[in-house]
Amino acid sequence: MVTIAHLADAHLGFRQYGLPERASDFAKSFHRAVDEIVERRADIDLVLIVGDLFHSKRPSPETIREAVIGLKKLREANIPVIVTRGNHDAPYSQGSNNVLTLLSELGLVKYIDYGRVEISGIEIIACGCTPTAYTRALENYLRQVVSLEKGQRILLLHQVIEGIEQNYPNDPYVVPLDVVKEFATKFNYIALGHVHTFALKHPQLPAYYSGSLDIWDISEFETYIMKSSKTLVKERDMSEKGFLIVHVDGGIEVERVRLRPSRRMIRAVLAYSNEVKPSEVMRDLISVAHELDREDAVVVIELLGNLVPGSSRHELNLKEVRKYFRRVLKLDIRNRLGVVTSTTDGKVVDISSLSLESLLRSSFLKYFSNVAKSIALDPQFLSELAMKLLDLLAQGKTREALYVLYRELGVDTGTVSIPSISTSTSAPSRRGRESTILDWLR
Repeated sequence: MVTIAHLADAHLGFRQYGLPERASDFAKSFHRAVDEIVERRADIDLVLIVGDLFHSKRPSPETIREAVIGLKKLREANIPVIVTRGNHDAPYSQGSNNVLTLLSELGLVKYIDYGRVEISGIEIIACGCTPTAYTRALENYLRQVVSLEKGQRILLLHQVIEGIEQNYPNDPYVVPLDVVKEFATKFNYIALGHVHTFALKHPQLPAYYSGSLDIWDISEFETYIMKSSKTLVKERDMSEKGFLIVHVDGGIEVERVRLRPSRRMIRAVLAYSNEVKPSEVMRDLISVAHELDREDAVVVIELLGNLVPGSSRHELNLKEVRKYFRRVLKLDIRNRLGVVTSTTDGKVVDISSLSLESLLRSSFLKYFSNVAKSIALDPQFLSELAMKLLDLLAQGKTREALYVLYRELGVDTGTVSIPSISTSTSAPSRRGRESTILDWLR
């Protein structure tokens, strides 16, 4: 029997909300996982880190140092570590030229990208994160390796595989279920990364996501709702985080190892079903402060609904509200309240109430209505594409934005090489359409 520790999505260096304290939190979670593994070293044969060890492909020296400290502990405990590439720490086009290569050359990890290695009598096959557009390369490689001699095998993939509970409609790293399912019987276990849900099993495969090691998304926050009762009601606790211990002996046995959270991450939603006065919202916000002003917490408050006619969102003195949150690390108030005014046609939403998203979409549509005439494209299509690209760029996902741009416009990306696989494509087409949008985005 072989026992492995399966980790993924440590995202070392992630300054969530621009906070260095959050980068420190992600490092602490990584070190907690490492310390737990070292404590169990007598029972663990191997550690798998399935992508996104780092949040950036160019991590700072401080971030690299955090990784080295943890990986040295594992080396000193004589536990080998295998790591593969995620979409954050090493892009598809830089498979062999990234910080993971450095860690491998230092002897801290064994970095595998479209490769295989045998350790403790089990074959490990790892494919770094592959864009959906290059699924054929992934499929061809899997077909190649499973045609070889039989034996116990583990596959590492940093992808969204169709069929999981979470919905990732616009993720550029989705792999069709049929591609993986075709080869699933050839593997004892498929270790997954990219989806951050803790211990998420794929319903049709011998595959698990270990999840991120720290809270990543607002949907994972401890959440409270205030409705007409004016009372905060707890809707959910913070999502669990941790890693997996997997015992492989023909079949698999999966053990969940939970890590305590580094910090309270709190979300409060104040949803008004009836039109509300700004003064009433102010009272509610101060009431929320009395309940949720917690030491070093990150607190996000969302205001939903409509203000009474004749009022303005500017009447909400959010600077005054912040004075009541004295102990939190970060307070983010997201004011999405609308302002309703009466007209002869009934009720319309004043432009001051429109969300930034609505204003941007309207501006894009107006701009592309003029531009599209010269390039024969639907302005609505261009507007939605621009919104999608802007969302990706706001998340720092520049390369993903380019892949979406190329895919939507039907532009080939050229030749991309990965170890033992070369995928050639024809010269870029529809060049005029690509350059027009790229020039505008610049």
